[in-house]
Amino acid sequence: RLPPTPIETLDRARDRARAAGLRFVYLGNVPGHGDENTHCPRDGRLLIERRGYLVLRNELVEGRCPCGEPIAGVWT
Repeated sequence: RLPPTPIETLDRARDRARAAGLRFVYLGNVPGHGDENTHCPRDGRLLIERRGYLVLRNELVEGRCPCGEPIAGVWT
């Protein structure tokens, strides 16, 4: 069995992915880490708040942030 990946390693991978232009990068299986949520790339608003697989809050309106920014995904 392998040890868990250090959170610092996950943070570096997330930063590199964002630097490469990916807009929606998440860290999973890290309870309490803020990067399990979806924020609007335009205004930074918290759109989808998650805890593990549980969605606590969903502010999307027909696949868009209330500011109008489209958020890629399947939102049914």
